[in-house]
Amino acid sequence: MSVPYDTVERLIDKYNLADVLLMVSDICSAKSDHISVDWQDEGLSRKWMKAGQVVRKAVRELPKVPGIK
Repeated sequence: MSVPYDTVERLIDKYNLADVLLMVSDICSAKSDHISVDWQDEGLSRKWMKAGQVVRKAVRELPKVPGIK
């Protein structure tokens, strides 16, 4: 793993799990757009878009407990 575990944990502690996952979803969507426009690879673009949608759906399924939001 290229990002140390403690770095991700600090992000979650600072922003909360839901917000970090929403950021990941937004990054996936941005990557999808970039791939579509700059590389014209619609298959790969769809995969990134789907990944973002799956992450966003997971956020809606998170339990409502303190620190998750």
